[in-house]
Amino acid sequence: MSRLENTPPDRARDGHARLRVRGTAADPNVVLSAEHPVRPTVAPAHPAAESSATQPPATEPPATEPPATGACPEPNPADPSGLLREGLAHIGLELSDAAVERLMAYVGLLLKWNAVYNLTAIRDRTGMVVQHLLDSLAIVPVLQRQADLCHARIADVGSGAGLPGVPLAITLPHSNVTLIETVGKKSAFQQQVQAELALTNVMIYKGRAESLRQPHDVVICRAFSSLREFVAASGHLGGPNALWVAMKGQASDEPPPPGMRLETVTISVPFLRARRHLALLRRVTG
Repeated sequence: MSRLENTPPDRARDGHARLRVRGTAADPNVVLSAEHPVRPTVAPAHPAAESSATQPPATEPPATEPPATGACPEPNPADPSGLLREGLAHIGLELSDAAVERLMAYVGLLLKWNAVYNLTAIRDRTGMVVQHLLDSLAIVPVLQRQADLCHARIADVGSGAGLPGVPLAITLPHSNVTLIETVGKKSAFQQQVQAELALTNVMIYKGRAESLRQPHDVVICRAFSSLREFVAASGHLGGPNALWVAMKGQASDEPPPPGMRLETVTISVPFLRARRHLALLRRVTG
């Protein structure tokens, strides 16, 4: 992976995020382009999910996208906003100035609350931009290839401090995102973020995923170490055509849960020398 040019991407003029993805479904906020393809990378494991669950190490099977060669660009801690813009350009996301400002405001709130409530192990602004914002948004091109995100209902199970749900809600304003979290201080932080950033497309559910009875098109988690546990807790949240997405560091050799088919995709997070995998699950039909 080589360093990107310093020229920032064109901004959306309508205040909404626009997505540059090669060969994806149409969306009002999508600009189809081969300019910034998603490139996989090679490196260590995913940071711990901001939830009570942990991820044990696992053996890595072959992924659907081979790792890329080349050095990862170095982040510039002196300019977190510029770092975010450069990382978004590398992913292939084109966001308005307002959306970028909202994402940075979210980081500001996370820094403020984290000093008291210990919401995340990451303490600095640059680390949060890379390991929270860009890590969350690197999955968007894959999601767009797999599902129509326009007006999609997305559930973030075990959302913690709102990851990846809050960055997704800011980037995809025509989607509706439900943040599902059992821990009171984390749910309270989510409510503060929703209010201060005026996130009208976010719903907060304080409780267990098993208790929520609303259909969703995409169900995402960073929290579960086991695919079987993930589907057991959230299987009722998706219909026949729903997509379940487990964000993982190392790829797992775990078989798909009964009645599900599994695809593993390798993704790259800009400025992060770490391996990322998505376990994509759908119901077996026919």
